[in-house]
Amino acid sequence: MKTLAYLLSGGFLKGSRTYILATLLAATGVVKFLTGDESMNDLLASLPEILGGLGLSALRAGVANHMADLQAAAGALQAFVNAQAAKAPLQPAAPPKA
Repeated sequence: MKTLAYLLSGGFLKGSRTYILATLLAATGVVKFLTGDESMNDLLASLPEILGGLGLSALRAGVANHMADLQAAAGALQAFVNAQAAKAPLQPAAPPKA
């Protein structure tokens, strides 16, 4: 079962998944236009996605590169929320006076 998850998630492509995704994203937009499934307006509308994917690929960006940073930021945010809750616990609102 673990092997199936490894194959489906692309674990064997570690390090190159971003490049494959960016290339597929760009190729999909161009091929749809070339086969007539999209008009020129549709191609121009999807241009930011195509260029964004290629830009991420060119910058060698990856999701896994920043997971440690995100986890550290989440821990800092949780510590801040806990500190604020300890300072001033939430009180039920008083009913309005008539």
